[in-house]
Amino acid sequence: MNTVSIASSAMLVELSIGTWTARKLDKSVTEEVNMSKKASSQASRVNKNLLPGVEQLDAITKYAGMVRNWMYSQTLPWSDFGARLITTEAFFDFKRALDDHEKEFNRLVDTFIAKYPSLISMQAFKLGDMFNRREYPTAEEIASKFKFRVSYMPVPDSGDFRVDIGNEAVAELQAHYQRDFGEKLDQAMADVRKRLLEELHHMSERMTDKEDGKPKLFRHNVVDSLSTSLARIRQLNITKDEAIEAMVSQAEKAVAGLDGQSLKESDTLRRNVREKIDGILGAFDF
Repeated sequence: MNTVSIASSAMLVELSIGTWTARKLDKSVTEEVNMSKKASSQASRVNKNLLPGVEQLDAITKYAGMVRNWMYSQTLPWSDFGARLITTEAFFDFKRALDDHEKEFNRLVDTFIAKYPSLISMQAFKLGDMFNRREYPTAEEIASKFKFRVSYMPVPDSGDFRVDIGNEAVAELQAHYQRDFGEKLDQAMADVRKRLLEELHHMSERMTDKEDGKPKLFRHNVVDSLSTSLARIRQLNITKDEAIEAMVSQAEKAVAGLDGQSLKESDTLRRNVREKIDGILGAFDF
């Protein structure tokens, strides 16, 4: 698939989430520790948590991590600088979900900032002699440290070099871009194949009983979870790789009409699913 067809079926998205760590170097404690250990002043650095155990700040950090993981699951790697590839087919659902994540992130930040002044006074007890009121920024300064930024960009076309550098140089740039584009596309599709193999291996492993013959623990929505992952993989198959499409289709057929409860209760069903999945894995050489 060439750059033109990819550019018309995919776009780039870049997500930047910033949070406040609430950590600060404690120079006096650092000096005390290094001196007590008879070590160089550069031997260690003691960073203290200005807001230890504050659930409002922890909630923001955890939510930011969850959104980043969600972002990786919905997109493909593209650039070392953070841009990732998403199909135009998935764009509207993706953007709607990302907009909801941004609203929830901002709500968590607003909740934290509103309580921030009262949270400071509670830290004197937790930090003891390490507490220093002057080390706490204002609420306005803290608010500026949180960010949730999204950028959407088209996949560049190799012919789009708008500089007057001569035909020979343009041709060289286009050739360079085509090589770079090919490497990035290969990397993205390798990620799709990796996800597919991981999903199928995981399903096979879950359907393999323990040595004592008892079924392994798995969630009741194990089939729905696999089906959702397979649908996402099919959507991310931007080159329409026939092997990937065939594996996805066969895996969907292998679990069609099944549910977690039936699989849990029947060793025959588990064995049949495992054999079908293993057969799919053995039939394709990735």
